Amino acid sequence: MNIQMKLPPQFGHMYKTDIRDRLLCIIEHEKELHGYGYLGRLSHLSGITTWQNVYRRRQRPTQEQLQFIGRLYPHYAFWLITGLVNEEAGHTWPKAEDLTGTEANVRDQDKKRA
Repeated sequence: MNIQMKLPPQFGHMYKTDIRDRLLCIIEHEKELHGYGYLGRLSHLSGITTWQNVYRRRQRPTQEQLQFIGRLYPHYAFWLITGLVNEEAGHTWPKAEDLTGTEANVRDQDKKRA
């Protein structure tokens, strides 16, 4: 059995992102799908109250937050931790336009803080 793991072709720069960037990509993607109040719902479901701080980059994600997102969205878990995808095994990532938008949002937030 030959399992091929790779970076998504349009994301050759993914080794330059860290786990926080990938977590924010997932949160942004799901927030767009689920609408207003998504971070509050994450807090309610997980019992973790610091999602806003992570989203606004005021705090690094905790082990519990990473574990919760990995369990809530198992199809993103491998990508979240490694930055790699394995579509044959069902390990995927948020769509390209969502990732690009999130990275631009993160850069804008960083500029505002600087």
